[in-house]
Amino acid sequence: MIESNRIPHAIMLTGSAGVGKLPLAITFAQRILNDPSNNLEHPDLRFVFPIIKDKEKHITVSNDLLRQFRKHVISNPYTTIEEWIAQIGEQKTAMIYTEEGAEILKIANMKPYTGERKVILVWLPELMHESCANKLLKVLEEPPLDTIFVLVSDSPEQVLGTIKSRCQIIEVPPINEEALREELTKEFEFTEEQLRYLVHASRGSWS
Repeated sequence: MIESNRIPHAIMLTGSAGVGKLPLAITFAQRILNDPSNNLEHPDLRFVFPIIKDKEKHITVSNDLLRQFRKHVISNPYTTIEEWIAQIGEQKTAMIYTEEGAEILKIANMKPYTGERKVILVWLPELMHESCANKLLKVLEEPPLDTIFVLVSDSPEQVLGTIKSRCQIIEVPPINEEALREELTKEFEFTEEQLRYLVHASRGSWS
């Protein structure tokens, strides 16, 4: 897509948790933005992700936890929602709240800071509040020419059908067993029997 300069305005990566959709989405965004860094701080790469609202701590939108999210994803790119919730120290249900809808509209209507495009990466759109999802849909129906949306979903069947219909869906397959064995061998010491069990039990998910 990038090499042919035929990037759709909205893409949704789907597949099981832990198969690498988020790092793939980030790498894709970095290629679009010509950003070789690994700090996830490019001004035209914007993140939307589930949070746990805390008005007393002024946490209502993704940007309020952005620094923590960047650090978490850099250290654990195959993260799951459960690991993210544990990282922010809450045992509650995370979601993308109503307030995020206004943020998405604002970002979409801003000019790119450094180039011709900006990327809005939405992790787990299935956890969006309905009113926020409707605002995202409004942007996807009339997308700014300089904005690419990359959605990363573990459960696309829970995403608003009208949102999915405006995205190019790309199914990310499970990680192959050879790659899983190689990484497990690099990072841990297991017997051959343990390796066989773990690779089989993982079902292609690094998490």
